[in-house]
Amino acid sequence: VQTCALPIYISAQRRVNAPAPEGSYHVAELHTHPDFRNRGLGKAALEYAEAQARAEGCATMSLVTTVINPARHLYERQGFDVVEARTDDVYERMTGIPGRCLMVKELS
Repeated sequence: VQTCALPIYISAQRRVNAPAPEGSYHVAELHTHPDFRNRGLGKAALEYAEAQARAEGCATMSLVTTVINPARHLYERQGFDVVEARTDDVYERMTGIPGRCLMVKELS
């Protein structure tokens, strides 16, 4: 994103990022280096985060990802459901990504 376009990008990003549910354990970012993908690291990181969430007494976990992120399959296998998806034309023009979605997992 070019510096002069940064305020426009930030505004568009705010429109596509749904807020985390109140009191949820929110996973802000989860990235795996491309050389180490498909080795169970993402799953292990989510399991660790879930253990932390349970230890803190959280009833839910949440994360925000792009609507086209292949890792959504991992999140769904780990029990996360899409509860809200947001798209924005400006965000898509600037990033090539239509939008983002909020995913939540109920901890029982």
